[in-house]
Amino acid sequence: MLKLRFKNSGSLQANAKYPQERSTIQTNEESKPTATIFAQTDPSMHEGSQQSKREKKLTEKLRESEQRFRAALACEQKARAEAEARASRLEAIFEAIADGMFVYDSGGHLLRTNAAARELLALDQQPDYTSHSPNEHAFQHLPRDEHGQPLPEEQWPLFRVLNGEVLKGATSVDLQMRSLDDRELRINASGAPVRDSRESIIGGVIIFRDETERRRLEQRMDEFLGIVSHELRTPLTAIKGNIQLAQLQLKKVAEKVGSVEDITCKLESAQGLLERADRQIRMQNRLVNDLLDVSRIQADKLELRLEPCNLLDIVREAIRDQHQASPMRTISLELACEETVPVIVDIDRIGQVVTNYLTNALKYSEFDRPVEVSLQSDGHVTFVSVRDEGPGLSEIEQQRIWERFYRAEGIEVQSGTGIGLGLGLHICKTIIEYHQGQVGVQSVPGQGSTFWFTLPVQG
Repeated sequence: MLKLRFKNSGSLQANAKYPQERSTIQTNEESKPTATIFAQTDPSMHEGSQQSKREKKLTEKLRESEQRFRAALACEQKARAEAEARASRLEAIFEAIADGMFVYDSGGHLLRTNAAARELLALDQQPDYTSHSPNEHAFQHLPRDEHGQPLPEEQWPLFRVLNGEVLKGATSVDLQMRSLDDRELRINASGAPVRDSRESIIGGVIIFRDETERRRLEQRMDEFLGIVSHELRTPLTAIKGNIQLAQLQLKKVAEKVGSVEDITCKLESAQGLLERADRQIRMQNRLVNDLLDVSRIQADKLELRLEPCNLLDIVREAIRDQHQASPMRTISLELACEETVPVIVDIDRIGQVVTNYLTNALKYSEFDRPVEVSLQSDGHVTFVSVRDEGPGLSEIEQQRIWERFYRAEGIEVQSGTGIGLGLGLHICKTIIEYHQGQVGVQSVPGQGSTFWFTLPVQG
């Protein structure tokens, strides 16, 4: 509490209960009195001020610490989010790789597989697959070398990788294996060991590339080349022999050896030999044309010469040609349509399809069994089918019979000659599809087959 006292001399004095501090205030104007103020401060007030300052500093330090903590927490959360994003991307990449990937620890125990590996070996059929030992896996998959011989344990890709080998290129391993769903597989295995910072092997990665289909195609190509060489050589040999015999007959005629009857007989014999040579030439020409056609199809250069015509005329012409080539065979035509079936097609190509169906039906059925041709139309689509009484096809063969170079196993030629190149039906399918039609086959093993195709009818 302050007390103020004014003196007559014009000075103002302030007396307080505690006169330890004094402050003097003097005005600049002489006319005004001078005031002297004496102030005494309470100690408790001084201590409270110091406490307030300390509390303020502490609050500021806490606020700064909180800010640093929040910044550090934000950085940690960002780093964790980035790490999780990288892990997610790596996981997605691992799963998306088209080859089968297997990750093992140093003891050869399977740790991880990707989707391609699980699909390749059908691992989903055995949920506890990863808990099995390498020997148990080998027993399940029966690894063999490319020649089908059992693969010794020391040559297994996993053990070679865990021993420090890197399998790639020429050192990769070609295997035959069996999946858990009993599919026979052809595998190319590569891999490498996984090492830590001290170069110690802590595991391995094995990559399986499925080469089953490629090897199958290579085998079919080898078979195809063998068939081509045989099929082209056979007519050439027959042509050469028939021409040589015909020349011999004509030479005898030229020398006028024998009676008129003998000469006539020799001329007829020579004519028959030349006709057979002509048939062999046509056969060889068909094989060459098939090769050219499949080459055009692969290059997407198969050309069509479309023109309006009557499909029934094409079918009848093909039947007549086959009657001339095989006069002893029975080929019937059943019509469930008008005499005119208007279509816009390549006449030669559609005739090629009908001819191929007929020659196959005649070739793969017994000599005394009939072949039935049917033609139906509903005004929008026409349906042509050729039915034989041959050995028939299984469901799998019915699906694959249209593939390039495919030939059904165990199906032998019953009459006529030549086994074909496995191209005819593939070419037929392509021709019909170019005409906006469809092909198909209905068959039961032992009960014959019916091959058919459809074409749109032109109104």
